[in-house]
Amino acid sequence: MVEDLSSLVARLRAGGGDTSDVEVKAAAGGLPESLTPSLSALANLPGGGTIILGLDERADFAPVKLSSAQQLKQGLASKSRSLRAAGPARHQ
Repeated sequence: MVEDLSSLVARLRAGGGDTSDVEVKAAAGGLPESLTPSLSALANLPGGGTIILGLDERADFAPVKLSSAQQLKQGLASKSRSLRAAGPARHQ
C-alpha cells in the first residue's frame, strides 16, 4: 500500500517507532552503518519496505538537516547493490 509521507509519519508517531516494513534513520552525520541490516531485513519482506532518511525517531520523527541528500542517495544505492552482489548465487 502506498501512502503519502505525512500519513506514514503520523502512523509511525502513533505507533511510537519504526514498523516491520518502515525504517527511519536520522542520517544527519551521513549514512549510518546500522542501515545495512535494515536493508537486508526489508529486502526479505514480500514487497520490500520503506527507508526514510532525515527523520529523528528519538525526537518524535522531527526532520533533521542533512549535509548532502545526493551523497546519501548514492550511498544507499551502493549499499543496496553490494547486498545484491553478496547474495546467494543463483542456480540455472
